[in-house]
Amino acid sequence: MPEQKEVPTPKLDWRLLILIGVIFFGIGIGVFIYGVQLRAGEENYSQYWVLAAILVWGGANQVQKAIQRKEVVEKKPS
Repeated sequence: MPEQKEVPTPKLDWRLLILIGVIFFGIGIGVFIYGVQLRAGEENYSQYWVLAAILVWGGANQVQKAIQRKEVVEKKPS
């Protein structure tokens, strides 16, 4: 099996990652509420709930990465 090269990802500041995560989380909650309103009106709502789940999952993932990066930055002597 050939060696897999790791794709470099930009190292964003942990504060920016928390902001992105909170924004995704908030939008996910808003989309979920919109889906509930569509469900009450007996319209098609499932795609909005899937989008909401993806956004909340992505937001939580970004916050988790930010917390891990913050711990590394605080331990690193400058």
